[in-house]
Amino acid sequence: MKTILHVSISLISVLAILCLFWQNSTKDNRNVLLVNNYKDSTNTKRFGYFLQITDAHLDDHYRDGATVKSGCHTLPKRHVHSKHDTLCGTMGMPGERMDVPSILIEHTLDWIRREWRDKLDFVIWTGDNSRHDWDEKHRRKERKVLELNKKVTDMIIDLFCSNENPIPVVPVIGNNDVQPHNLIGLHDDVLPFFEKIWDHWIPKTEKKSFLKGGYFAVDVVPNIRVLSMNTMFFLKKNHLAKDCTKKKKKNPGYQHLKWYKQQLNKARTDGMKVYVVGHVPPSPNDFLDGCLNDYVSITSDYSDIVLGHFYGHLNMDHFLIYDTRQEIEKRNRKPSRGNQSMTIQRDAKEYVSWLKDMYRGIVDFENKYSSRQRRKEQQQQRQLLHQKPIYNSQKEILINNNSVVVVHVAPSVFPIYMPAIRIYRYEYQQPNNNTAYGKLLDFSQYVANISKYNEENGHKDPLPPLSYDLEYNTSELYGLPDLSINSYVQFSDILTQDSRRESKNLWNIYSNNIFMKTLNSTLDY
Repeated sequence: MKTILHVSISLISVLAILCLFWQNSTKDNRNVLLVNNYKDSTNTKRFGYFLQITDAHLDDHYRDGATVKSGCHTLPKRHVHSKHDTLCGTMGMPGERMDVPSILIEHTLDWIRREWRDKLDFVIWTGDNSRHDWDEKHRRKERKVLELNKKVTDMIIDLFCSNENPIPVVPVIGNNDVQPHNLIGLHDDVLPFFEKIWDHWIPKTEKKSFLKGGYFAVDVVPNIRVLSMNTMFFLKKNHLAKDCTKKKKKNPGYQHLKWYKQQLNKARTDGMKVYVVGHVPPSPNDFLDGCLNDYVSITSDYSDIVLGHFYGHLNMDHFLIYDTRQEIEKRNRKPSRGNQSMTIQRDAKEYVSWLKDMYRGIVDFENKYSSRQRRKEQQQQRQLLHQKPIYNSQKEILINNNSVVVVHVAPSVFPIYMPAIRIYRYEYQQPNNNTAYGKLLDFSQYVANISKYNEENGHKDPLPPLSYDLEYNTSELYGLPDLSINSYVQFSDILTQDSRRESKNLWNIYSNNIFMKTLNSTLDY
């Protein structure tokens, strides 16, 4: 269906050997290394860190000083240039229809090298390395799309696999990493290309699964396994994808979720905790209905081992939250007036409004379900003890951890707002004390103000380093004790209490952070 691009990797052979050394080392050796790294005589707790970087959207046509209306591809003609024309800056232009110059990706990775590389345990790299197909004068071709993927891969290898302490990287295929975008099927011709350039990170035992569907599992640190998902198999925009409820051998979505369930069952048997990573987050806007419902349902059945979901694609900083019981009720409820399903548009206000309705809906449902559950338990107790009904009027949200699923959506390097990267902190304990192992504690959101950089440094030669500043930490800004399901349900409750001034203020802070504080005046309500 597609022409395979054969790309030489001779220039990075040394780096590949280092990465392959990590991949082929024994699990016991990796355990010893990681245990030694976390020894602390003064603190019995052990914490680990991992990086999420997403949506680099490298554009090799980007030109500093080009016109914004050309997508930063064409320099203005001197004899017709107007002083009113907006020109593209060195590091990109937040809020404009353009992709990412190589210099921004390079400086981003240099900052990570300086500030975080030696502290990281592993990296999740959640897709979309190639530019969009926006410029009619420079249409995307498959060869070019794959070349851009190769260039970004080389940058990642140089950072994380270039010394004696290579760091595991878990890559994901994004919807813009293939041509045409969104379009990929089982045993797709493009998969051997990614298998080749990502050979350092895909375990040999997972090659077959990856070549079949572009998904794989890998143990990144002792007792933590990451599942790299191919979300294109669930997308409405992929005409090769079918609703996951159709149990057919050639149905990509069904086969993928079958693999997903098998992997979760295997992880439970192996005593592993699981992080799930992908590109397009599960949502009613992008996922086929059956795929969304089955993803949530399968995940909820393994909530004892699945500790986090990490996605990109939307370029915005937020979380999604689902309850599988709520989805079942929606399927069984007859619509009162036509199709009541919510369509998420990329309009900022509309999307934020939809998010708030989602959070409010979860809280209302948890309250209602908890009330029903309490009455049911009281009824059972009454039958046993022959007592009259006793009702507790105190508001209480009871959370069934087997039904609620929280999805983290990280903002992008792609500066539709401001470039961003995210650092997660998780609890690292020895396997003999496995109760909290892998528990997500918080994340720190870092943002680079490239508008200020362009103004102050864009004209300098050489360019000074770009800095990413801490925008917030979830425990410090929001007061979240951790990133558990319980914390997010309670957080949703606090965010949506419109009658309380504190809640309204917190909602404004949260909604402004969705867009890296670039749309404060627009969303101040």
